Amino acid sequence: MSADETVMNGIEFDLNCDRIKPNNSPILNSAISYINSNNGSYEVIGATDTRGSESYNQNLSERRANNVKQFLISHGANSAKLQAKVNGNWI
Repeated sequence: MSADETVMNGIEFDLNCDRIKPNNSPILNSAISYINSNNGSYEVIGATDTRGSESYNQNLSERRANNVKQFLISHGANSAKLQAKVNGNWI
């Protein structure tokens, strides 16, 4: 991680699910405040565990990243600052 990167971890999902859990709200709200109060662009990176096929996990990671990105935008984050990313690929 470089000096100009900030990482916010902690968004958790149920197994095989892309639905954002209510207990993720505090970290997501902090992310919205951070995004809107700082310059730059930000990546929302989707991930899974190693269970499931590569294609299944790729699809689930994409849905998770997009759902988090849409949550951030719908709750006030500047959409121009956000990109969703999965396994090195922009979505």
